[in-house]
Amino acid sequence: MLWFIDTSSLVTLAADDALRAAIERELGHQRRVLLDVVVDELEFLAAGNGDARGLAAAALEQLAWLGEPVDTADLTDSQQVLAIQEVVRGGRPLKHEREHWAESMIMNMSERLTLVRPQILTEDHGVRVESLNHGLTPFSVHKLLSTMVRSGRLDAGDAVAYADSLKASGRGQSYTAQDFMTGRLRRVGHP
Repeated sequence: MLWFIDTSSLVTLAADDALRAAIERELGHQRRVLLDVVVDELEFLAAGNGDARGLAAAALEQLAWLGEPVDTADLTDSQQVLAIQEVVRGGRPLKHEREHWAESMIMNMSERLTLVRPQILTEDHGVRVESLNHGLTPFSVHKLLSTMVRSGRLDAGDAVAYADSLKASGRGQSYTAQDFMTGRLRRVGHP
């Protein structure tokens, strides 16, 4: 397996240190990729005035577990990436020119992977839906927590506490232990 971690997930993980540590433990033994364009978007968000400013700045300080960012300059076709970005935005105006760019680049790159099963950790529902068309298995943070609960690697009470913490930071909703045990997480559980 190969995990791509996108900007939205890193911002979410920055909201709760214990949650980030749990996800680091879960993915720590698997290959992970941090793209330079994700770092670029985090820097852009951290320098801006938006709601994610503080969490983006915190996320920039927490990237060591992902290793050195991969230079994407020669790894993708920018026209194909732009086409994917257009699909992901779904006719909505972009909040900024970098919105969905990293995720679109991940999707373009994953189409050529044959020796590994690529997965993406993303909080963006549209990205999760479109990623299925590009050979990725999508997870939201909450869906990954549910997977960990159902496999016995995380206590359901801990998952609820993480969800409550994310809700308090404006990065999620409330879920019960039953929700995590069954995987019925509404929109964040799909696809």
